[in-house]
Amino acid sequence: MSSEQSEAEKAAHLWEYTNFEWREHQELKFEKLEKLRRTIELAFLAGAAWAAQRWVRCSERLPGDEEVLIVWKGVVCTGWYMEGDEEMGAYWDISGRAMPVTNLEEVTHWMNKPAAPEVGK
Repeated sequence: MSSEQSEAEKAAHLWEYTNFEWREHQELKFEKLEKLRRTIELAFLAGAAWAAQRWVRCSERLPGDEEVLIVWKGVVCTGWYMEGDEEMGAYWDISGRAMPVTNLEEVTHWMNKPAAPEVGK
């Protein structure tokens, strides 16, 4: 009978060990899921903040001297609005191509660029 008890004790010990390993695995899984949830939450908030911005018509107002998102010939891309000087008035710099601001049919709207995502967090 003592050998049966020994087998029962072995089985109980094995059960405890297996249960401990399962709980530890669940905790690690939870930590990974929590990190994923936080990453998704931050991405959503960043996207929501960016989406809250609105496109500004160039005919209403022009941006400061900075890189912005623009609608150029119906395509969204980045561009720089430059104040220019006396010789060359204000212009858009799109891929190194200087375009006078008076040419509003090509650049119709602009908005500030969203913040870059945090990498590795």
